[in-house]
Amino acid sequence: MYKQALKCEIKPYEFWELTIAETLDMIQAYNERQKEEMQFQAICSYSIAHTVTKGIAVVFGKEKFPQLHEVFPTLFEKPIPKQQDYRQIQAIMRAYNEVWKKQNNR
Repeated sequence: MYKQALKCEIKPYEFWELTIAETLDMIQAYNERQKEEMQFQAICSYSIAHTVTKGIAVVFGKEKFPQLHEVFPTLFEKPIPKQQDYRQIQAIMRAYNEVWKKQNNR
């Protein structure tokens, strides 16, 4: 059990001060953390593979590329589209119209 405790990063002086039950609990907690870390790595790998697959599908015209909030819905919220003021849009259109008239001699 001593070697297993060392593998689980229990220091030798801690090992000798712990009861058997406490040592087993620490080893079990360490193993659970390791499993959670492996699950996290697997999720990251899967997400990357999924994103690459989606990107390839986009290249071949099968579908559109997903947004960041679609790939990672638990990390990012869906952005709320901004509504522009109609006066701002009118000003942009007028400016464009003036430039177009000058370029086309009208």
